[in-house]
Order: sequence, then C-alpha cells, then structure tokens
Amino acid sequence: MELRDRHLGPIASEVMGTFPAMMLLGARQVGKSTLTHLLDLPQARYMTLDDTATLNSALEDPVGFITSGGTETLVIDELQRCPELLLEIKASIDRDRHPGRFLLTGSADLLRLERTPDSLAGRAILMNLEGFSQGELRRKQDDFITHLETVGPGHSKNSALSRPDYAGILIRGGFPEVQDLSARSRRLWFSSYMSQIVQRDARDTIATNQPERLASILDVIAANQGGELVKSHLASQAELPASTANLYLDALQRLYMIYLLPPWTNNSLKRVTGKPKAGIRDVGLASHLLGTTSERLASTTSPHIGGLLESFVATELMKQQGWSESDFTLGHYRDSLGSEIDIIVEMSDESVWGIEVKATQTLRTDHFKHLKKLKERLGDRCRGGIVLSLYPQNVGMGPGFWGMPVSALWEH
Repeated sequence: MELRDRHLGPIASEVMGTFPAMMLLGARQVGKSTLTHLLDLPQARYMTLDDTATLNSALEDPVGFITSGGTETLVIDELQRCPELLLEIKASIDRDRHPGRFLLTGSADLLRLERTPDSLAGRAILMNLEGFSQGELRRKQDDFITHLETVGPGHSKNSALSRPDYAGILIRGGFPEVQDLSARSRRLWFSSYMSQIVQRDARDTIATNQPERLASILDVIAANQGGELVKSHLASQAELPASTANLYLDALQRLYMIYLLPPWTNNSLKRVTGKPKAGIRDVGLASHLLGTTSERLASTTSPHIGGLLESFVATELMKQQGWSESDFTLGHYRDSLGSEIDIIVEMSDESVWGIEVKATQTLRTDHFKHLKKLKERLGDRCRGGIVLSLYPQNVGMGPGFWGMPVSALWEH
C-alpha cells in the first residue's frame, strides 16, 4: 500500500522539536515504525528490540545502549520488550533535556506493564497511534466534533455510499497492510496477526501459559461488539474462572486489542447506571473474528452490522481525538428506566452531544426518542442530538436534532 500521511504526523514533529522524548504507543501493525521514519529527524539512530541481537545488547549493557549514539535522536522500537531501559533513559534526560533526544515506540501500554520501572512523567509526551482513520485513507482532514461545534450539523454533505460500501469499510478496518488485500489474503493476514498477538506478544503483558484464553475472550467480545461488558457473563461464555477475567481483559487493553467506552454520568441526572461498553479496537479484526464477509454484512438480515457500525463510529471518534481542534471525552449513557444513547460526547465546557448509530437506510422519528429525553433533562447543556445512519441525506428532525449519514464523520 502506498504511504499516506498520518494526521498525528505534524503534532508528533512539534513534540519532538519541543520535548526531550516522545512515547508513541499502539497496537502491532498500525504504522508506528513507518511514522517514525516519516518524521523530520535529521539525525536519528533506529533500533528495534524485535531484533534478538539488539535486545540482548540492551539487556546486557543498558547504559551503553542508551548513550552510544551521542547527540543523535535515538529511536527505540518495541520498547515493551525491555521496559527496564526507561530508568537509564530517565537518567539521561535529567542530564541533558534538549528536545528530540528519544523517540520510543511500543505495541503495549508501557505505563500499565508491571515490569515498567518509571513513567517518564514530566520528561516524555505520550501519544497513541491507531490504525488509519477514514479521513486518512481518503486524504481528508476528519474532525467531526469540531465541525459540529463550528459549522453545525446542518451543513454536512449528503453521502454517495451504499450499504455494500459501508460493509466494505467495516470488513477492512484500519490496519494499513490489509487495505488493498483480497478477501482471502485479508483472512490469512488477520489469522496470522491473531497468532502472533496471542502466542508471542501476550507474553510481554501477562504471565500465562494459556494464550488460548485470550483468544476466547476476543471471540466473546467480538460476538457482542460494542455491547456492555458484564464480566461474569464474559467469563462464563469464554469458559474462564470469573476470578481471572480482569487479568485477561487488562492484558488485552495493554496490547491495544480492545477498547472500553465508559458509562457517562452526570450529577444532575438521577438513576444513572451502566457498565463500560467493550469492543475489538479494529472493526476489520472484529469482522474476521465473527467469520463474516462484506456480502453478509451488506444483507439487511445481517446480525452483526449493527454492533460493528456502532463500534466503528466510536473508534473513528477515538482516533479523531488525537488531532481534533476540540477537547472532548467519549462515553455512553443508559439509565434505569431504559433510556440508552450509544455515544455521549462531552466538551470541555461540560456541554454534550448525543449520538445514536443506526444500521438502517430509513430514518425514523423514533430513532430520536432517547436523544429528546436527554435534551429534556439537560436543557441548554445538551448541544444537540444526532442519528448517524446509512440514510444518505442530511436531514433536520426538529430543533436541535439531525439525521446524518455515517460518512459525515469524514465528509464535512
């Protein structure tokens, strides 16, 4: 696949020109190493700890490994293989804090590994890289929430995408390597990726000789993609002891394989309940785990497209958080009376947008009923309610409510 600019690229370049170190974290194969080579680093030495000889050198002489490059930017790839290096990196930064000294990448959340001896707090800037967003794939600057805040929902484009087009988007997901693959090659790639994660990379995050349990949990989460996480049910369906569910879930979060969307709460609302929603971080991988195809997803009888589409919207917004001009958090809402809203976007001033996701090509007034209840409870604090669906047109549905095509996430 041809190289594409990443929206985080200019931000990462600014960080490297301002701070001593940057930690670039994300799942395997999302493009971390490629991004490090695309940054403007005139003098850089690249080392990967996936190389056995390089890893042994780091383990045997961490001080020499860190200091041998002189004034060059030292790029260390896959630092989760030897997080003990962070102590020497910390000491080196304390001796010399000039910008751009270290660029560290990891395919596991270094801050949550038990073996990580230091967080580099105050010394390194943490950035998360996800797979391609739809805007990156189309070379468009996608910032949906800023569009809502500045231009408004009524000014988005109508969509030319059909249901099969959306099915194709879901089946490919965001991993760079799979975008141009045939269906057969894509299945082989995802199968190999899963084997590597479960059999090898998991060892860096969890002490277990039963990697198949991680695979079981991923299968269960995919089957309920975007649904609320009930740990006792998950353990039962994955045939795990309930006492170990948290252990495996934490490992999958550290590997950036799953996401959790927290319940949104507000002190002025009563009877708010909820558990986090969980999903496979990449909808293409989730589709693979479900054993579905683009043809099946395109069918109006598909049992999976609803959960995959909702998860897709949530993860696209998570990606856009990395470069958005707006500061916002994401959650979901459900109260004890049965009102549910798929995604709550809370702005820095505590105003909110409610977003529902519908895998239908028909827009109905009852799609807005929970959004209207939220508006009644929050008043002016609720900026508006939006239903994203497969319906191709942008439609006003009363004051403060709009129906928009899912493609509005990047076509605005």
